[in-house]
Amino acid sequence: MPEHSIVTWNSMLAAYARVGHLDDAWTTFENMPQTDLFTWTTLLVACCESGNIEHAKKVYEKMPEGCVVAWNAMVSALAENGHLEDAARVFENMPEHSIVSWTAMVTAYSRNGLLEHATRVFDLMPHHNTMVLEPRPLSFLAVLIACNHTGKTFKGRSYFVSMAMDHGLRPSKQHYCCVVDLLGRAGHLDFAEELIASMPFEPNILEWTCLLGACRSYKDSCRESRVMQRVMELDPRMGGGEAASVLLSSIHFMAGRLKS
Repeated sequence: MPEHSIVTWNSMLAAYARVGHLDDAWTTFENMPQTDLFTWTTLLVACCESGNIEHAKKVYEKMPEGCVVAWNAMVSALAENGHLEDAARVFENMPEHSIVSWTAMVTAYSRNGLLEHATRVFDLMPHHNTMVLEPRPLSFLAVLIACNHTGKTFKGRSYFVSMAMDHGLRPSKQHYCCVVDLLGRAGHLDFAEELIASMPFEPNILEWTCLLGACRSYKDSCRESRVMQRVMELDPRMGGGEAASVLLSSIHFMAGRLKS
């Protein structure tokens, strides 16, 4: 091409960013005769998605102007890489927030066991800056995980009920599984079993094994026998105690990594 417009340059930059070729994206950016907001945002998102936080910070600081996409990318990248204070600072300084911004902060706090921070951000979400931002299922999942990790049973149940009653959202299997585990860990085995039975999905081995672990923790041998039977019906290989214990350990490890 004899001449390259900014649209052409941006298209090339976006193509490199999309396939993860950050070095080529940088070279393209540095050779561009002019840039615009799309250029800077594309490069920032590429740095964030590659996990290159230092480069992302440099791009973010030099951006002549910002947009909600760029701010969200920065908040998410900082939060996912453990820079909670920096993520919170960017979040607080954002002139506007989207549901992505709020969910990123709730998820970041919940992953790090900071329940009070996670629930505070979640509770502020619907009415911040006079904007009505309805929480998404992922937002609820993040705050439920926070409640699960810190044993806040009543608050977790309240959020779960609020999904359908207040926001018209249909809980997914992940939401149900998280609450089953929450109830089981708190010793509410009757409620946990009732929730499994009332799920609008066919219960799988994940829900039953969460309950099985709770039965063993609270020495409910009668219920444990019944639940173990259901586990074995779903997977006969789980008949051995050792195999079930391995699965239980895996499930508890995965609890903090549930995503939509």
